[in-house]
Amino acid sequence: MDHYATVAEKYNLTFGWGTLPDGDEGSYIKEKRQIILDTRVRIPERLHFSFYHELMHAHIEDDDDILSLLADAHIYDEYDTIERMCNAGAAELIVPGDEVYGFLRTKPFSASLIPEMCERFLASSLAVAFKMINHTSHECHLVIAEPTMTNADHAELVIIYTGKSSAVEKYSIKRGQILPTRSLLYRALHMGDGKSCQGEDCIPFASGTEWLVPCDTICFRGKVFAFFNVKPPISVNQLSLF
Repeated sequence: MDHYATVAEKYNLTFGWGTLPDGDEGSYIKEKRQIILDTRVRIPERLHFSFYHELMHAHIEDDDDILSLLADAHIYDEYDTIERMCNAGAAELIVPGDEVYGFLRTKPFSASLIPEMCERFLASSLAVAFKMINHTSHECHLVIAEPTMTNADHAELVIIYTGKSSAVEKYSIKRGQILPTRSLLYRALHMGDGKSCQGEDCIPFASGTEWLVPCDTICFRGKVFAFFNVKPPISVNQLSLF
């Protein structure tokens, strides 16, 4: 992984491997200006996204102007806002947004677009999913889950990343939750790679709040991606206001 050390050095940072607590895949240590990735994560796609996520943490946490703006804004959840900024920044570094924005204006917003966009832009599925949630204007939550085998017969789906569109003001979804077996995401998992399905499902808030909305989900590259559409996506036939 010399690539990570080279990129870190370019920004006057250091890079290393370690064992991180609480299931974290990456960490930025501000005092040492060091990015660390967890040695237990074996999936290159997740490592790649985690590295650039932590690189964005370095840019934000070392910029007093940005931190002052966040402090002055009296935002709902500063930690959640910074995490969203880091996810959006990592996705932009991996998949520049101009072409993605144009592509999403030509096809209906759907989880089934993820494989096509990965091939078109030679990008990771994580980056593509975050580009989609950051480039849509309707109220929508993104959940990315990964199966963890509990025994020979059963796999639990654990939420590894979450996101929300700019139209969603509150109600973030916590990482690390195990999805209930009734979740539509299990159906997508069992359908197999590249298969998508749609239906109604409850947004998996940690509070257990029951909020049933249309859900669009797909299993791809060993992960399950789901968009919970609080409001319907804007039709591609509708003229853009921008």
